[in-house]
Amino acid sequence: MSRLIITGDNIQFPWQLKINNQEVDLSNINSIKIKLVSLNHKVSYTDTSIELDKNWPGANWNTGLFIVRIPRAATSGITYQGDALLEASVNFITDIEDQTWYLKVKIITGQVD
Repeated sequence: MSRLIITGDNIQFPWQLKINNQEVDLSNINSIKIKLVSLNHKVSYTDTSIELDKNWPGANWNTGLFIVRIPRAATSGITYQGDALLEASVNFITDIEDQTWYLKVKIITGQVD
């Protein structure tokens, strides 16, 4: 089942990055950029206001586990509903090539005011 992104809500959930089923050490990176994009990668539903929280309980950057935090300000402007991708682009300090990961999500409209 896809992760739900509810428009108008603050969203937070864990995401663990792996390469060939191996945990990725994120302790030595230059940056991680995350966007919410369409399945065909042609539309970006958010800017880079998506935050990563390495201090959240349970997060462990040494094993590639971090918390994705999408603020209400970013989800409130989304009008699209349906399947989408969360795209994480990681720029490593070491010799590892830059990598991009995708997580399938479903965007739905929040109904509770």
